[in-house]
Amino acid sequence: MRLLLFLLFGCCGTVVCAQDLTDTLSKYCYQVQINRHCQSPKATGFFVRYEKRLFLVSCGRLSGVFKRSSDNTKTDTLFLRSVGDTSLLPLPLAELSYSVKRNKEQLGSDLLVMEITKPKKYSVFSVEDFFGEEIPCEEASKVILTGFTVRAQDENNAETPLHSLFLNTSLNETYCVYSYLPELKAYDQTHYYPAFEQDMRKMELSGAPAFLLTKDDGVVFGGVYLGVRSGTNRGMIIRPEYVIGLLIDYIVYK
Repeated sequence: MRLLLFLLFGCCGTVVCAQDLTDTLSKYCYQVQINRHCQSPKATGFFVRYEKRLFLVSCGRLSGVFKRSSDNTKTDTLFLRSVGDTSLLPLPLAELSYSVKRNKEQLGSDLLVMEITKPKKYSVFSVEDFFGEEIPCEEASKVILTGFTVRAQDENNAETPLHSLFLNTSLNETYCVYSYLPELKAYDQTHYYPAFEQDMRKMELSGAPAFLLTKDDGVVFGGVYLGVRSGTNRGMIIRPEYVIGLLIDYIVYK
């Protein structure tokens, strides 16, 4: 999988100084909202470029904006905000094609990939430089999340510059071992579940990009955070190879 990725993207990972991580990684996350007033539903998203194509990745719950609501109205634009900015980047739905990868076993773990059909219009930061060759799992020392909590901004402070959350935690064996899910009587090969000091049930960072910090201070893409594991305070992150596989499928077959 990563060999195909390397051939497609030509990437080899990125090394970032530890003291620069907050500023460097926070610029890759965008708050995605359905109107100008910062009302819910909202999520975090991030961009990926492949040659001249541009993709926005986020959580599956945003796919509802492509469908008519009960009052027969339809949102025609998504609005994106970046860290430290008060301006809005409009993204018309008419300029998007999308695909939802649904996980019937794990509620809330759907992934949404949207392709921007007019990519030249958008000057945004994208994460493909972090798509390195797959690292041995024991080399991953920490996972880092950067994104926006749904409750961080409301319509009363939409003019306030955004500040993202920056969370990290040691992985120990979490990344190397597939978790056994007794409710499914199977091992989960799609997600990993790191423990954070914060109460992740209140963070609501759905769609946030995850990054893996390696033992030699390299930083590689670590997947997508989608919520908490049911009945626990552990974060639920879709593994990077799963996300990358979905992107490759979209690029090759769409």
